[in-house]
Amino acid sequence: MAQTGRGAPCGASNRGWACLTLLAFLAATVTGCSIADDDEPAREPTTVATDRHGKAPRNALRFDWNGDAREDLAWQDRNTKALTVWRMAGTSLLGATPAGRTTNTLFSVRARLIGSDPCFDQVEYDGTTLTVIDRFQDLASNTCVAAGQPGPAQAFRYAPAGWSLVAVEGSYDGSRQNQVLWRHATGTVGIWKLAPDGSVAASGFPATVPPRWTLADARGDYDGDGRSDLLWRDSDGTVAIWRMTSLDRIADVAFIGTAPPERWTLADGAGDYDGDGRSDLLWVDADGNVVIWSVDLAGGSFRARPLGSAGPGWRVLDGSSDLNGDARSDIVWQHASGAVAVWLVNQTGVIDSRQVGVMDPAWELVSRSRR
Repeated sequence: MAQTGRGAPCGASNRGWACLTLLAFLAATVTGCSIADDDEPAREPTTVATDRHGKAPRNALRFDWNGDAREDLAWQDRNTKALTVWRMAGTSLLGATPAGRTTNTLFSVRARLIGSDPCFDQVEYDGTTLTVIDRFQDLASNTCVAAGQPGPAQAFRYAPAGWSLVAVEGSYDGSRQNQVLWRHATGTVGIWKLAPDGSVAASGFPATVPPRWTLADARGDYDGDGRSDLLWRDSDGTVAIWRMTSLDRIADVAFIGTAPPERWTLADGAGDYDGDGRSDLLWVDADGNVVIWSVDLAGGSFRARPLGSAGPGWRVLDGSSDLNGDARSDIVWQHASGAVAVWLVNQTGVIDSRQVGVMDPAWELVSRSRR
């Protein structure tokens, strides 16, 4: 995984064309609709993640089902859309809780798109239409409920033609509200910030990117400024990061290094494994060997730290959840057999690892790593 760099994952956009694109983007289908109560996941408490200094990142949410300051794992049956939650305590599975079902595939369980309350919204995506169900904190019961309760919940749907949804868990302006990131078929990147009524309150178009560049992650904060940055990977394996300061402004572009794509897979780009408040890059090769890059944006470099090997047949499902509550991300693996294992990680390496259960292949982890 030698460090090199070439080319740029961005280019100046033609202003006239960008204005036309903006009009088309904002003309996306945005409608309100009602869904039945039994289409919602069960109500859950939500807590805000903190780093090792006790500070809460402005754009961070934990999926903490039972309020014990440890993240849990949400699974969905790809066929029936049924949900279940694994209540985690590090490498121990405390139990599984059925959590209803959704109409379409659940895209995220950690996005706060409408409003800045502590509750995540229900975010679904079917490949064309984004559906957001606003959820807010009911102070009387200390639970998160959907707008419209006890009646049918209000949902907002968005279907901008030519745009594909990339991420909903980043905050590019550093606010406590997450934003929606799209990519157009032409390569243009677009970002939405939603208003309390579900409309598009603000939008930005940072740049247009050549097709050879893949947006590998849009949730990580690599300089610790409380704003999410964009992680790109060229077809030759070159890694670059856009340091974002707002919905439409790139402060600078850092070329970090190159990992040969025929050997190394970027499994996660938002986890913080040493608890320093900055996201790291998690790499896995075909043999299950794991390496973490700690990124130095100012120097355009990284420090590589081998973690060990999971062995062949294992793939990373999630590398951004904190399963033991130590403000450091852990790694969730699944074997081809369906077995699920957890690595607990800190600045010294893997401190505990264990198989925690088996999940049928029909079930998918609703993961921060889903791109």
